[in-house]
Amino acid sequence: MKKLITVFAAMLISTVVLSSPAQALTNVSGSYVLDEDGKHITIPVLFEAKQVISDFKVEGSYNGLNDPKDLYADKNGYYIADTGNNRILVTDKSFKVVRELTEADGISFSSPTGVSTDSLGDIYIADTGNSRVVHFSNEGEYIESFVKPESDLLYDVEVFSPAKVEFDPISNLLYVIQGKQFMTIDAANKFKGYIGDNRLSFDLWDYIFRKFATEKQKMQTQKREPESYTNFCMSGDGKLYAVGLAPSQRISIINTVGNNIYPSGDYGETLYESDGTKVTPIFSDIAVNSKGIIFVAEEKTSCIYQYDQNGNLVGVFGGKGSGSSSFNVISSIAVNDKDEFITLDSALGRIQVFTATEFTNNVHEALLLNNDGKYSQSYELWQKVKEQASNYTLARNMIGKIEYKNGNYSDAKKEFYQGDDKSNYSKAFSKLRYAFFRDHFELVAVAVLIFVVLVIVLIKFLQKYLRRLRAELWKEGGGR
Repeated sequence: MKKLITVFAAMLISTVVLSSPAQALTNVSGSYVLDEDGKHITIPVLFEAKQVISDFKVEGSYNGLNDPKDLYADKNGYYIADTGNNRILVTDKSFKVVRELTEADGISFSSPTGVSTDSLGDIYIADTGNSRVVHFSNEGEYIESFVKPESDLLYDVEVFSPAKVEFDPISNLLYVIQGKQFMTIDAANKFKGYIGDNRLSFDLWDYIFRKFATEKQKMQTQKREPESYTNFCMSGDGKLYAVGLAPSQRISIINTVGNNIYPSGDYGETLYESDGTKVTPIFSDIAVNSKGIIFVAEEKTSCIYQYDQNGNLVGVFGGKGSGSSSFNVISSIAVNDKDEFITLDSALGRIQVFTATEFTNNVHEALLLNNDGKYSQSYELWQKVKEQASNYTLARNMIGKIEYKNGNYSDAKKEFYQGDDKSNYSKAFSKLRYAFFRDHFELVAVAVLIFVVLVIVLIKFLQKYLRRLRAELWKEGGGR
């Protein structure tokens, strides 16, 4: 009997797992969005590959990339941290190499993992293996090095290991990922503080343990620490866009005072290995275009996710592979001054340049207009998007919100239903219900009055019936 119960339980569990809406970890191709259950909804192609570059001709040196970790784009061209070859490549806009940097202040680079520029075109390099950030002019002349700052506040920092580096045009500070936090350094190599700490969620068992454990037990137990950041980029207005490992803060926008202003959420999608093991998304890099669209690269599926400034999923594309529009390991992403999207593949040693399709341009422009409060203009674009893809839920929901703002609750309800937005559907339904009661108050009042009278009559009838029934039963029982 026990064996039968065990077999039945195993079959039940297998059925639940197999019927789960979560996606299996497989190669992904094409473009899609997710419904509320996490299922893929196919949409028109988001980006098209314009150029694939794998050969970087440098006289007397390597012509290919070796485990490159970072890519940066500015108005002059591109900068590549060719980590495995211990160098930085500077190219023009057509990816022709114009400069190769291999050393600074007489010391050869050691596994440089980050590179960026400032508004003047000066270059900043995270020379990770040498525990320094190196500053070059836009002509490739060495200027200075930033090492571990001298500060009593850094007593717990044993090794200065800058992984990524950016220059903030607002505060004129260098931002580097140091351990699990962002460290800021001024022009005099002085420590100016940490910002954007990931917050620990409340843990009841940890709280109880800390409350009642002895000091010795506390010392023997590993202290809970927040998850670290994996990458970041700076916008022109001083906002820091970051990706990290914290489940509720995989995407963050940190403002100038160090607060995360991006909606907390479990971004990415729930995936499972063939054996049922849950796979947690890991975003390896982040970029933002001129319209505020956020791009994040997912490490395990090699997919690119797009989100707007409010946390809405715009679309997903890419997947594992070696062909055009697919990737092996995306180590870095960037957006150039033409809003073209660029990827760096560390495993394949290549760069791909993507241009947005008409569908994507319409979506991005509609989101920008919507954020600027130009609802009538965005409405027209959303209608075009809906014509291109009637199953695109974001367009449906945006149209629904505009209809809702305009008081067209019936149309809004229909759009929210098609967009699978249960929350806003309920709001629109509530507005329609209120309007019905307001416009038909007399009819509703009469109906309620009639209902109340009928209930009272029914109660009186039941009471009279029960009294008669009780009397009859009493007689049949002989009055006993």
